[in-house]
This record gives sequence, C-alpha cells and structure tokens, in this order.
Amino acid sequence: MNIVFNATKLKEIKQGHLNVSEIESDIDITNLYFKKGGKPFYIISGEFQFSRYDNALWEQEILKMKAGGINTIATYTFWNHHERKKDEWTFNGDCDLNRFISLCSKNHMFVILRMGPYSHGEAKNGGFPDWIWKRKDKRTNSEWYLKEVETMYAKYYEQVKEFLYQGNAGTIIGIQLENEYTKDESHIKMLKKIACKIGFKVPIYTVTAWSGGIPGDYSTVPLFGTYPEAPWSHGIKPLPNENRFKINKLFIDKIVGNDNDALRKNSNDILTYRIMQETPLSMCELGAGVQVTTHRRPYISTMDAYVLSLLNIAKGVNLLGYYVFHGGRNPNFAPMQETSLGFENCLPILNYDFQAPLGEYGIPKEKFYYLKLLHYFVSTFDVCDKQSIFMNKNDFNKYNNFFTSNIRVNECGEGFCFVNTYEKGCCNSGIKNLNVSVRQNDKILEFPVLNLHSGISFFFPFNLKIGNVNFPYIMAQPVLKIEKDKSIRYIFAKLNGIFPEYSCNKQKAFSEKGELKTGFENALKFNWADKNYSIELYDFSECLKMFYDTDTKRVDFALSDKNILYYNNGEKIEIFREQINEKYCEIKKSHRKKMQYDKYFYKKFCKKLNYTLKINKEIFNKYRDAVLIIDAPCDMAHMYCSGNIVADYININNTWQIGLSRFKDDILNDATFEIRTCAIKRHQKTYFNSEIHMNDASIKLNRIYGYK
Repeated sequence: MNIVFNATKLKEIKQGHLNVSEIESDIDITNLYFKKGGKPFYIISGEFQFSRYDNALWEQEILKMKAGGINTIATYTFWNHHERKKDEWTFNGDCDLNRFISLCSKNHMFVILRMGPYSHGEAKNGGFPDWIWKRKDKRTNSEWYLKEVETMYAKYYEQVKEFLYQGNAGTIIGIQLENEYTKDESHIKMLKKIACKIGFKVPIYTVTAWSGGIPGDYSTVPLFGTYPEAPWSHGIKPLPNENRFKINKLFIDKIVGNDNDALRKNSNDILTYRIMQETPLSMCELGAGVQVTTHRRPYISTMDAYVLSLLNIAKGVNLLGYYVFHGGRNPNFAPMQETSLGFENCLPILNYDFQAPLGEYGIPKEKFYYLKLLHYFVSTFDVCDKQSIFMNKNDFNKYNNFFTSNIRVNECGEGFCFVNTYEKGCCNSGIKNLNVSVRQNDKILEFPVLNLHSGISFFFPFNLKIGNVNFPYIMAQPVLKIEKDKSIRYIFAKLNGIFPEYSCNKQKAFSEKGELKTGFENALKFNWADKNYSIELYDFSECLKMFYDTDTKRVDFALSDKNILYYNNGEKIEIFREQINEKYCEIKKSHRKKMQYDKYFYKKFCKKLNYTLKINKEIFNKYRDAVLIIDAPCDMAHMYCSGNIVADYININNTWQIGLSRFKDDILNDATFEIRTCAIKRHQKTYFNSEIHMNDASIKLNRIYGYK
C-alpha cells in the first residue's frame, strides 16, 4: 500500500490583510498562524471559568494548567454571576475578576476574555440576568439592550484595564464577542465598536464560527468547535463519528456546525468559508470531554480526547482551544444552570466537571497527562509554519476504514507525518505494509514500511534539521525541544509497535541509519557551532510523567504517573497520590423516610435510597486533599450538608469522585453529609456508552486517594 503526499505547491503566507487588531503590538496574524515578537506563536488555550471554582485555589489550578502545557486561559464572564440583582454588581470572592486576571498575569499566562454578553456555557439564561433574558430584543441592536451591554462592558473594563495587552506586554491578548450568534454580522460589529469605545483594545478579537454572524470585513478571527460526542442531542442512539476521527479536509464538525460542503449553501456559510481561508485555523471549543445530561451520557475516554486533539493539529489548527480544560461547579447562591429552566437534557445542579482533563475538584484525569505531550510539542517545535497536505480523494475513500494520514510541511521540506487508526467506538483491523512518501520539488522521501495495529494515533518528523545534521526521518514522536544556554535537547517518545529508527546525512557521530535507544545515558550527542545537542528517547509511559517549566526551561519526571508536577517561581512542587486506609470514611444506609427530591431528577416509581457519609477529620492532618472513589451504579445522587446541596452526580461510568478539600471546614466541624440516590429504570430513555445496572440505587466506597 503506497501513499504519496505531494508537497510541491504550498499556500502563500499573507500578512497585513486583516483588520482584527485595534492597537500596535508585537502580536500579529497571518492567514496561517499568529505571530508574537516576529515569530510564529502557537496559542494553547484552556477554558477555566473562575466563577465556577473556589477562589482560594485559583493560583494552584492555574499552575497545574501551565504544567499541562496551556499558555492561555479562556474564561467566560457570566453576566448573571456578577449582576445578580439589577444595578448590584459583585466582583469579590469567586467572582473577583481582577484577582483572577492578576494571578494569570503573575504566572505568565495569557487570557482570552469571553465576555459575552451571551455566554451559554450550560449556565442559566446562557449567562444573562433574568431581566435581560425576558426581553424579546436581547441580542439585537436595540437601544435599550446595547445600553445595558455598554454598562456591563464598562464594569468589566474597570476590573481588567491594567492587564490589556499593549506593545509587547500584557495578559489579555484576546476578546471573544458574543457566543454562538446565529444572525447577521451587524450586531457583532456593534459589540466590537462598544468594547473599543470603552477601552477594550487588544490584538485579537474572536467569534464562534459555526452559527453565522461573522463580520465580513476581516475584523474578527473565527473560532470553531468539535466534540467527541453531543450530549445536547435529543436522540438516545450512538451518533456517527462523521469526520471527527478522520484526517481530512472537512474541518467543521457536523454535530456543532455544518461541514465545508454545506458551508457554500447560504450567504453566512459562504462568508464563513471565505474568512477561513484568510485567517488561522483556530478552535475555542475542542472537547476533551463533554457535559453530562440526564438523558444522554457519553463517556469520553483518554484516547477520545487525545486523538481528537492530535488530529486537529494534523489538520492545521494553530490555536488549540479546549472547552473546558478545567472543570468546576455552579455557584450555589441560586439555581445557576440550565436545569433550572426545566430542559429535557437536564444538567447537574452543581457539577460542571465536563469530563475535563482537570476535573471538578482539580484532580487530573489520565487524559491530562496525554494531552500535555501534544502541548509541549506544538509550543517548542516549529509547527505553525507547516501547512497540511492530505491524502488524495481516491486514497482516502479506499483506506479511510483502516487509517488516515497527512503531513504538515513548510517550503524547506521540513515537516511531520501524522497517522491515525483510532476511531471512537470502533475496532478497525489495522494495516500492514504501508509505504508513505513525500514528493517536493522533484525529490521523493520514503519512510520505513509501517505495520499498524488498530487504535493508535501518532506522528513523526521528517527532514528535521538539528544543528548541522539533517534527519530525513526519525521514527519516534517528538515531545520537547529545550533550548537553554548552549544546550539544545530534543526529546522523543517511543511509539508502540514502531521501531525507533532514524536516518541522517553522513556525519562523524552517526551512521546513515541507526536506532534510537531509550534513556538519557543512550542519547545521541554532538557539538556544533559552540552548542551541545542531544537527542533523547523515552518510553511513552515515561514521557507521561514528564513536566516542563516554560519559564526556567526545566524538565522533571514525576515519581509516579499519577502524580502531578507544577512550578511556582521556579520551585518544583510535586503532589503525591497514594491510596489510604478506608477507616477515614464511612458510608451507611439511612432509614429516614421523609426526604425531599428534586422534581427534575427523581422520577416517580423508581427505587430511591438514602445514605449518610461521615469523614474522619484526621485525614487533613496528613493530606492536603483526599478523593473518595465511590462505586455508584445508581442513576443520580445528591449530597447535602446542613440541608444545603453541596455535590451531585449523574452516572456515566458507575464511578463518583468527591474531592474533600472543598468541604474541609464542614469536616473539621464533624459534619455528617446526607446522600440521596435513585435507580435507573429498565425502560428509561437514556443513552449510555458504558455498562450500566438497572434498578440499582446503591453506592459504596471503593477506595480513598490522599494527596500530599
């Protein structure tokens, strides 16, 4: 099987053709990528909604995201979190916008402020205060509405004005205008005009691009979305994967928007397609997870998240924006989620874990460790200037049931080859004797023959110039390029089932072909032009334990693949996880009969149980945090303390995690928690993609992890 990529004709790189920026700065935008300080700049954005998290822990969580390779934090500013009553504004506690941005600035994280007015984010009224939501002229250019918006923007401006990016410094590099707007562009233009009038002048303005409303004057950058599944869908059957797990030219996800063929059917979509050609491919809602609803509950695995991200890098995305990267919980000062409106797809009252890499309690999931390797790669290797070349149509149609592939390459012939045989929910047969080659300027570069098993996704470099040595290929996945003083380290991950072979031009230190061996002691090392070069190979599992500090150019390995490392002012902080004695926790059935159950969740004629949860306060003598892992095959559960709901759960994979630090004060005061559960009914109209138990309302403690 032969696949040939023709990289002879590449798109011309254009600059100065857009009208996005409102200030002079060192951030610029070409038709392919963003630039900062005259160099390509890969933006890796992770959504972290500050008002959905405990403000005392903001800095720690920001540093965790940074350790995960995120360089930009996107955040909604929910209007109804800040103006709960008309003309009464709140900017303190968990709503302290100024403090959150200042912590991002302190820790060298850029910010994209998604300040609406409409946000959605599964929030009540989409983030609108009640008196705005009730108006028919909301989200229009009505005089009354725009006046309210101007007041809201002005309040935000007073909170963040000192952090706007100017010249070559600042924190807020971008503003998102509105969200998922479906009407004409005039409203978006008006919002930008109001924002600039108030003082929100930044290098980048963005809009969500799958709904329409994109200004045709190139004054905004369209951002797209894709998710592994669609819990907002009304059906209860598995959704087709469509183009999400294929490397092809179809960029827009059908479950979020229309595909590119449909883009040409109406004026808004034609405009979207045209602007896509002139701006960098950018994401704001790349789903490493999805929300959970009462009637549709897809479980998003590590590979679902990892492959979806990898394939979008392969397709040419140069702004990788996750929604959400860090989970949280809704404020409990009032019902603040869509459930309060009685939607069919009800959401948890508090829980906004979203199956995110960092979850509701800041606990990293396995996908966090996988994704950071992609982030380290795009931020340290030269990726932005490399354009995507796809399989030709005939090859794609012939082989897409087995694998898909493409390359990203620049005019010098340097690039990366991407290969994928993974597809969510499918088990393909893999492929044998795959010959991949690249043709550029009458030269053909052939890679070693590949035998691929099902369910893998990877990439490797070709024509990689390291010092004065050219490597036509290295059959290992690049992870990190670290330049510090006179030392330049290239770190690669060994791929499962792929022999770590390299080819190079003849030099004293190397043979023409050779094998990379794992471990620092086996690194290929050489000197050139007064610099020391090393090429290091590690098992993929070892790379998962690797953490990189962008400020100090330092790399460390965690002692366990379940630990997390982050850096605070250059100081390495490792959070250790260990299983601890279950004596610290007791879950017992309660025989109280008169219990109130939320009408949206607990249906008639289903089995219901009550439990008490008691935590030994001595757990905090040894651990900064602890997480309960509870076997919970029940349909749903709500946890109460002193009559107030403090946590909730909707089943997706029979496991409920509860972080205890959020309840530390109550636990230290010997509080007893009540838990109320209900069972899944046999004929309940709910979609699951994991094994479930019918008519079971039970929960039991599985284990406890302590973090110190």
